[in-house]
Amino acid sequence: MINREPVPIRPSGSGRRWPTIIAIVVIAVLVTGRFFATLWTDYLWYQSVGQTGVWRTLVFTRVGLVIVASAFAFGLFWVNLWLVDRLSPRRRVPTGTPEEELLARFQEWVEPRVGRVRLAISAFFGLLLGLGGSVWWQEWLRFINGTDFGVEDPIFNNDLSLYVFQLPFYNVLFGWLFQLVLVIAVVSASIHYLNGAVEFSFKPGSRFISPSCSPAWPSSRPPVICSTGGSCCSPIGGRCSELPIRMSTLSCRR
Repeated sequence: MINREPVPIRPSGSGRRWPTIIAIVVIAVLVTGRFFATLWTDYLWYQSVGQTGVWRTLVFTRVGLVIVASAFAFGLFWVNLWLVDRLSPRRRVPTGTPEEELLARFQEWVEPRVGRVRLAISAFFGLLLGLGGSVWWQEWLRFINGTDFGVEDPIFNNDLSLYVFQLPFYNVLFGWLFQLVLVIAVVSASIHYLNGAVEFSFKPGSRFISPSCSPAWPSSRPPVICSTGGSCCSPIGGRCSELPIRMSTLSCRR
C-alpha cells in the first residue's frame, strides 16, 4: 500500500547551529578571559621594571610543558583506546533490559564513528591532564639550570644538588604519571563495559552447587564461598545447609 500522507520535512540544522556556536564562543571567552587578563597584567608589570625576558621565560616554559604533557597523555590515551577497541569483542548486547538496550544503541551509534570518538576522548583527557604540567615550571627551571654544590651526602654519596634541583621535579613527574595511569585505567575499563566486554548481572534465582553439599564432604572442612549469585551451601553438623544470598556476577566475554 502506498502511503499518500505528506511526509513532514525537517528543518535544516543550520538555523540551530548558530546558537550553539555562539554559546561555545561565549563560554570559551569567559573561561579564558581571566587567564589572558592576568597574562597581560603580568607583562605590563615586568615591562615596567625592565624584565620582559623573565616574563617570556615563564610563559614559554609553561606553554612548552603543557604542550609536551598534553601530547604525551594524548598519545598514551589513543594507544590504550586503540588496544581496547581491538581486544573488545564485536558482539551485540542482548536487549533484555533498558540498560542493555541503551548499551546496544550506544554501540550502534559509536560503531561508524569509532575513530573520531577515540580521537575526541584522547584529545579531551590529554589536554585536561596536560594542563597540569603548567605548575611544574619552577621544578623544571631548577632541574635544567641546577649546578653541583660540590658537597656529597654521607649516606648515598650523591651531590646535594640532586635533592634541591632534580628530586623535586622527579617527585611531581612521578605523581603526574601515576594520575595518568589511573585515569587511563578507569577510562579503558569504562570503554570495555560500553563495548560489551564486561557485563554486570544480577541472578538471584540461580543456584550454585557447592562441593561442600556433597555427602562425602567432611564437616571439619570450612564452608565454601560461592562466586555466583543464588544460594550457597555449607556443611553444618555433617549436613548440607543452604545459605541463601544475593550477589552480583561479573562475566567477561571473549
